[in-house]
Formats: sequence, structure tokens, C-alpha cells
Amino acid sequence: MKSIRSAFSTIELLVVIGIIILLASISVPAYINIKNNQREKQVANEIKLIAEAIQRFRDDFGDFPSQNVLVSNSAGLTDQQKSLNQGNEILVACLYSVLPGKQSKSAYLHIGLSGEGGANLADSDLDGMKELLDPWGLPYIYFHNSGYSADDSVMQKYGYSLASSVEARAKTKSAGSYYCLTSYQIWSRGKNMKNDTNTSTAGSQDDDDIVNWSY
Repeated sequence: MKSIRSAFSTIELLVVIGIIILLASISVPAYINIKNNQREKQVANEIKLIAEAIQRFRDDFGDFPSQNVLVSNSAGLTDQQKSLNQGNEILVACLYSVLPGKQSKSAYLHIGLSGEGGANLADSDLDGMKELLDPWGLPYIYFHNSGYSADDSVMQKYGYSLASSVEARAKTKSAGSYYCLTSYQIWSRGKNMKNDTNTSTAGSQDDDDIVNWSY
């Protein structure tokens, strides 16, 4: 009788384990989906805050953040500083770390983005220049309109090292003209954490990048 009861208890245990696995297989993807939806909303809000900061910067300097504005108002950049995440780093240098200090102005970036004392900013490629990361922990991709070109020489690399970086070009419409033709482009790679520029049709289901314009 005892052996029968022991076998029955084992079956019960296996059933419970099976139920737990089933519930986990349902709840974990649902949780990930909820988190991604929250991050997408956060990115949309952050891009609005960045756009407001960029507009205030333009009011003061007459142009959107760019290397030309940075160089004309401060020291130049080293080759290492130009090698990776350059658009994002130029954005942060203009809005937060370099020009505001040189011009005795308050930082343009919202503290919710930059954090107290820049705590939310990262120097992931260790070149001495900070980057603004999206909720997935990847640098936002930023292009000033002067950098719109299919020429490889203006292609930017984004990532934590040259070996793990992805290439980025400004995004074009199907007709070939650029979005935000006379201003700037900024986007997050979205939940797939891949830069969909030139790898999928703009605005298609395969392109989940979150951008500062409407397709």
C-alpha cells in the first residue's frame, strides 16, 4: 500500500510541475510583451523630450546639434571620439556635456533623461564622450541633416565596440528622399534591438524602429 501511495505522490508532483511549466510558458512571454509595450511608450515620450531640448538648443545656436556647431564653439574631436556612436555623442555633447558648460548655460537634456549629474548617460565605447541610451540599453541613433548621404564616409556605427557595432544611415522614403529633410532624424532600434535601416521596408511590420517622424 505504501509503494502505491508513493507512486501516486510522484504522479501528483509531475502534474504540478507540468502545470507550473505551462503557466510559465504563458506568463513569461506575456510579461516580456508588457515590458516591451511599456518601453515603446517610454521611447516615444523620451523622443518628445529630446525634440524639445533640440529646439531650445537651436533657438540659442541657430542650428540643430551637429559636429559643425560643436567644433565652432569648442575644441575638436579626437579620431577615437569620432569612431563610434558619433551622432549620439555629438547630440549629448551639444545638449548636455560640452557646449552648455562652455556657454555657461543649463543642460538642455531633461533630468529624467540624463539623470542627476548625468548618471543615466553612458560611455559604452570608452572614448570619453557620453551617450544617451534607450530603454533597451542601446544608444539612440541621431543624424543631423548635414549627414544625410548614402556615401559610406558618413555612415555611422553604433554599439559597445567596433566589433559589435551596427551600421546606420539616415532613413529614406520609398521615393528616395530623406525623412526630416531639413532638420534631423533620431530613432530607437525598438524591441528587436536591431537597426532596421536599409534592411526592411520603412514602416513595414519588419521595421519596429521608433522614430521622430510619421511614416
